[in-house]
Amino acid sequence: MTPNGTKIKALRTARGMTLRDLAAATGLDNGNLSRIERGTRGVRPATLATLADFYGTTIADLRAEKPQIRRHPDHHGGPTRYTVDARRAR
Repeated sequence: MTPNGTKIKALRTARGMTLRDLAAATGLDNGNLSRIERGTRGVRPATLATLADFYGTTIADLRAEKPQIRRHPDHHGGPTRYTVDARRAR
């Protein structure tokens, strides 16, 4: 699977959706979605935009292989916290 396909599949399965569910919800072709997830087809920018909109994320997030880790220094003398960007953890 390509990073795009891996991320798209992870988002879909995390919501308990089948490929048919995703296709129906986005208006994208079921077969194309399957090939994208398997990495046998590239992802067009328009398709990425549709998927990003559906999942409430950005195209950059869909292209990312790993979630972005954000550093949050504690300004009150406590330890530094690290969190995963919530948009990428969906």
